Order: sequence, then structure tokens, then C-alpha cells
Amino acid sequence: MEVAAGLVAAEQIISTTIEAALVGGYAIAKPTQPLKAKYTRIATSAHSDAADSLERSSHTVTVLHGKAYIFGGITSDGDSASNDIHIISLPGFSGSTEDYKCVPALGPDTPSPRANHTACAFGDDIYVFGGTTGGSWADHDSCIWVFSTTNFQWRKLDGPSISGENESAQVSHDLITSNGVLLLRLTTTIKSSVTQTQVYFIRIGDPASSWSSMSLPSSDVPLRIITAGAAIYALPTDTVKFSEVYLCPDISVSDPTFISIKLPSTTDTPLPQTRSGNQIVPISTGHGRHYLTLLPGVSSKPKETFSDTPSYLTDLWTLQLPSDSSSLTKIKDATREQINLSSGEFTWSEIVIEARMEELGTEGKALPGPLAHYAADTVDGKTVLMWGGVDATGETVGDGWLIWLE
Repeated sequence: MEVAAGLVAAEQIISTTIEAALVGGYAIAKPTQPLKAKYTRIATSAHSDAADSLERSSHTVTVLHGKAYIFGGITSDGDSASNDIHIISLPGFSGSTEDYKCVPALGPDTPSPRANHTACAFGDDIYVFGGTTGGSWADHDSCIWVFSTTNFQWRKLDGPSISGENESAQVSHDLITSNGVLLLRLTTTIKSSVTQTQVYFIRIGDPASSWSSMSLPSSDVPLRIITAGAAIYALPTDTVKFSEVYLCPDISVSDPTFISIKLPSTTDTPLPQTRSGNQIVPISTGHGRHYLTLLPGVSSKPKETFSDTPSYLTDLWTLQLPSDSSSLTKIKDATREQINLSSGEFTWSEIVIEARMEELGTEGKALPGPLAHYAADTVDGKTVLMWGGVDATGETVGDGWLIWLE
């Protein structure tokens, strides 16, 4: 009996080892992309031309602690939205019993209504920069507005010193945070087509910190900055057919800089259409895996005739980024390359969209359809929120959608 038991145990060990090897081999052989996505509509707004309507475009939505903070934009009648903050609790992410709250901007030191601005979150605060109102700059200096989500008060911070050509860059900008550092990207057009991108940065909450800056190489198109994990990437705002990106591995070091990374040839790889009025947001699927997610917009393909209407796109794409060092996905990528399989790094892949029929509801709408000039932000690692925008008929909408990626 003891011998038989030993044989059985040995057989189980061998069987388990073989199964583990097969599973591990399958995991390594299986490509990381494409990802899958499902939409859930979490809210819809009644049609209204009022300044506080949630039907708007060219606004921002910033997600913090499971709540969405909507600010600014243009309403359906073409006027500026109010400078109120609209707070929406996201189902499944917020423990709040209050679904919606509108916070008016009270006091003498508050931001004016604006559109085409930029916003980001850090700690319990939301930071807002730039934008336009009535065809003019919303601010005549480079100030940054900070909204506290704990006491609902605004305060004003001094931004970097901007003069000359950079004053015209307020409409082309990004505001992001990474490792406790606030970064402001300004892009200036030089000689009508060549652009210069300057990145200003300051450590948040450090009285001894002052604004510093670093430049990116001149480019034929504006560059945007996006944070993904500890890294910051700079890439073109209106095209996906680029041959290089710029990477700042860690902004918190004493002398941060962007380095150029040449991308692999894409002659055999499908690429998304270039677009405008869209957003690119970072996501992470865990274990150190990061992507940039390209959301819908208006096709940049030239119209064949003057009367052609703009072509709105509904597709979603991911650009796979380098994995975190010492992560499981980094090991997988290195193993794939050793056996002559592509790691997928810096390659595009179209996301497979799965319609959820239970989302049809009474209006028969399981997907948002073609949209542009909406606002978007990452909710958690692999969930994205889209709000509002303009649809293919030119109507301003006020729906909120969650995109679940896996």
C-alpha cells in the first residue's frame, strides 16, 4: 500500500508539473492584445439649453475617489456652461448615497466659465488650467485653479511664467500629475506649421519647490503628454502614424528628461484612423501591464468633396506600452522575444467591442454611437468614463458611459 501510494503521489506530481507547464506555455504563447470592451450607460441628461445642463462638449470630467467631477464646456445652444462643479457618484466605485450634487462657484476668487481647458486630480483636489470663453482666453495669466473635493472651495495658484509666443499656447495644453509632481504641457506654433512643446513641472505641496521646465524636440504636429504608471509619454495629438514617442521614465528624479524611442515598423500591423475631437487615456490591466487607449472621434481623412460631412468613428484601440520592470508581464514579454514571438510593445490593436443587450433599456441604446468633443478619464486601472460630446448629427449629448476593458 505504501509503495502504491508513493507511485500515485509521484504520478500526481508529474501530472501537475505537466499541466503547469502547459498552462504556462499557453499564457506565454497567447498574445496580450486585443482587449475586449463592454459599455454601460450610467446616466442620461434631459435636453436643456441652460448653462447648468449636463449636455455639453469641450468640457472636462475628472474622476476622484469613485466620483466624477464635470466642469466647463459648451452647451447645446453654443454658449458657455456655468462654472458650477457637477458631482456624480459612479455606481460600483463610490460608497456615497448621494447620486448627484451641483456645487456653485461661490466667493470672489473663482474660475470663470470656460471650454477647451484641461484638468487632473491629485490627493483630494482637482487642478484646472487654461481654456477659452467667448473667443478669448479664460485667464490672462498662467494661473492654475484648484478645487477641493472636501470643502468645495476654489483657490488660485501661480503657474509658470509664460510670455511671448507661449501665451498663445493656452488652448493646446495638458495638465497631469505623476509621483507627486504637477506637469503642464504647452504647445506653441512656430512658423505656421512647426510646433514647440514645453513641459513645466512643480512638486505639489512643497513650499520649496518652484516651476522648472524641459523642452521636447520641434514637431510638425502638437505633442500631448500622458502618464502611465511611473512613466510619462509624449506623442502626437492628432495622428497615430508616428515613428517615435518620447519617454520620461521618472519625473521625480533630480534632472528629469524625455528620451526618444523609435517605434517598430508597422507595415504589417493595422493602424487606427487618425482623428480629432478624441481622447487618449491610460489604462492598466494589472501585473505591470500598461496601455494607451484611443477613444472615438472625427476622422482626419480629407473630404473628397466640399459637401462631404465629417466621418465620425466609433472604434477603440490600444497601444501597448512597456511593462513595469520586474513584473510578471515583463517576464512574459522577455520570454516571448526569446522564442521569436513579438511582445506587442508599442503596437496598436483594435479593441473587440461587445454590446450588452441588457443595456438596451427603453431607448434601445446599448452603445454610445459616434461621438467627438466629449470628456473622458480613467476610473480605475481598466475602466474608463466618457461624458457628453457631440454626435454624428451635430447634436450635443449628455450621456455618461463606462467602458469596461479586459
